[in-house]
Amino acid sequence: MDRRAYLAAAGSAVLFGGALADPVPVVEPVQERADDDEPMVASSLGDLRDSLEAATWGDVVYVPPEVEIDLTGTWRLSIPDGVTLASDGRLDDYDGARFHSSPGDEAPEQHTHKFELGRGARLTGVRLEGHHHEYVNPIEEHDGNFYAHRGNGVWAGRGAVVDNNDISGWLYAAVWAEDDAHVHDNFLHHNTWGGLGYGVVVPSGDNMPLIEDNRFNYNRHSIAAGGGPEVGYVARNNVVGPDWVGAQFDMHGDEGMVGVAGDEVVIEGNTFRGTHTVEAKTRNPGAEVPAIHIRGTPETGVWVENNHFYHEDRASAYQQTDGPHRVHFSGNTYGRPESG
Repeated sequence: MDRRAYLAAAGSAVLFGGALADPVPVVEPVQERADDDEPMVASSLGDLRDSLEAATWGDVVYVPPEVEIDLTGTWRLSIPDGVTLASDGRLDDYDGARFHSSPGDEAPEQHTHKFELGRGARLTGVRLEGHHHEYVNPIEEHDGNFYAHRGNGVWAGRGAVVDNNDISGWLYAAVWAEDDAHVHDNFLHHNTWGGLGYGVVVPSGDNMPLIEDNRFNYNRHSIAAGGGPEVGYVARNNVVGPDWVGAQFDMHGDEGMVGVAGDEVVIEGNTFRGTHTVEAKTRNPGAEVPAIHIRGTPETGVWVENNHFYHEDRASAYQQTDGPHRVHFSGNTYGRPESG
């Protein structure tokens, strides 16, 4: 399925070149889920490992909401293809089981994650807490080494779903989203390491995740993408802020601040509730920063539609290197509500 068909299948009325993408049916999973089966219950790390290793497509591994599991020293817990790891958490409602790690718990190498989701796997309703909730400026505290510490929360790829989780405290990213991963209804917050610190990362390559209905707060960037001619994302109906450390929705160029800034980026129906950095240790404390920063020229375009920005105008809400160009604006509103 190409990117335009995927966007249509995702249910978004997104215009490409002035024409609505042709609707196509959503691709069904390769197997039916065994919804009638009783879930496997895990109340300890040992139970969790055993259950995930035994689970097959359609199985649910359930962790009761009162359970707390220390993942210090544990990385790359694999949720197999088509398996759901679940607790009872819901955005702005119930808390789920708590997975956490202690200070000093560092991944053995970069791009290592606590949970790695297989094709069609799902992580839902849990709390996943790293131990880097406070902002760190690596220039001041680690002699400029932005990779002095390592570790991410969740990796999600083809057909994977990350929903209704509370994920925080990861120095690189709360969620690493590839392919057509679906990231929705999560609270992603306090991921603030200087130079990194992302709610959702979309790496370079043929990746186009759907990121919707999340609440973001106190991230350096809430969404960051790696740039290049293939990568993109759809971000819709998210609420961002009010606490910001930098620009919130980002697309790098393939040469950093310049070059090819992705293929297609769709930013639709979001509310951006901040305008200025709140962290005193940043390079620009108290500075006004844009909600959206596109660091180059996209192959196809950027669509910024029906969002509300607390910024006073488009020029302060949207920034693009040597831009704006190949960007389409419609239906956006600006200004902080009178109530504050």
